Order: sequence, then C-alpha cells, then structure tokens
Amino acid sequence: DLMLDTNAGFRMVRVGSADRMVLSTQIGQTLHARNSLEDRTRLSTRIFYRLGPDDGSNLQLTGTASRQTISRRDINNIVEARSPIQFNVFALESGYQLSLGRVTLSVDASAFNFDYSDARTRAGARLDQDFRDNLRLIAGGAARYDFDPRFAALVRGSYSRIEYSLDPGDSGFVFP
Repeated sequence: DLMLDTNAGFRMVRVGSADRMVLSTQIGQTLHARNSLEDRTRLSTRIFYRLGPDDGSNLQLTGTASRQTISRRDINNIVEARSPIQFNVFALESGYQLSLGRVTLSVDASAFNFDYSDARTRAGARLDQDFRDNLRLIAGGAARYDFDPRFAALVRGSYSRIEYSLDPGDSGFVFP
C-alpha cells in the first residue's frame, strides 16, 4: 500500500512585559492508496499562559485537547478492529515557581482525561473501548538550591493516580 503522511500547524505567541501566552494547533493526516479504512487524522490544540518571568517567580497554566490514534504496530492495538482505534485527550496543567535568591520552590498539578472511541470489526460488530477510558491525576513539588550557576541540589517528589471509568457490573469488568 502507498501511504501519504502530511502535517501542518501554526503557533501564535504574545509576549507582554510580565506575561507570555502561546496558542498552537496542529493537524496531521495519513492517507492510504488502497485501504482507506486505515486513514487517520490527528488534531491538537494547546494554550499556554505564564504570568511572571521565565527565570523568576511565575505561574504557568496549560490546556490541551487532542485527537490521536493507536498505531497498528502498538502493543495496545486490537487486531480485530476494522480501522485504527482513536481517542481524545484533554489535559489541564498548572505550576507555580517561587524564586528566593539561590532557593527555588515549585509545585505543579495536572489532570489528563483519556476517552477512547469504540471500534468495529470487519464484520461490523462493535468493539467497546470504554474499559480504556481513564483520568490521570498528578501532583508534585520540588526544591532547588543553586550553589553556583553550574551546580545545584534538587529534591523532587510527586504523586500520581489513575482512575478508570469501568466499574463492577459494567460489561467487560472481570473481578479477579
């Protein structure tokens, strides 16, 4: 099969005296000459905002929405699916950094929501993908001491949790 892979995007940046905002969008398309069921489109939009300087105390916020596809070569691919399985990812990320001379303290928190689309077999039967849907929550913090511009000590800790939307009683739930 002959395959054509195209990508395009744009990025807008606004830099103010005390803040920065970036909006970016990307689109990608993979087309197949003989098997159009394998065609896929990737979309992504991201907005980033930072209040404060890069190298000083600042607050950062990021929101992302994207449409992605599981590669046919991926270990998580379902071979019976007529076409590649697609999923949406919605993310919110935030962080705060406080600079006090040689000491820098930072905290961050993120939430990622993964929503998988159902697929169809070649015979037309539905392949439910709800068991893959999940919410990932991550929180962390760090402390850094700069001994000089080339050497620093860093301590970082983080906590993460993944919550799946499949509950006992849902079709596809198997209790061990």
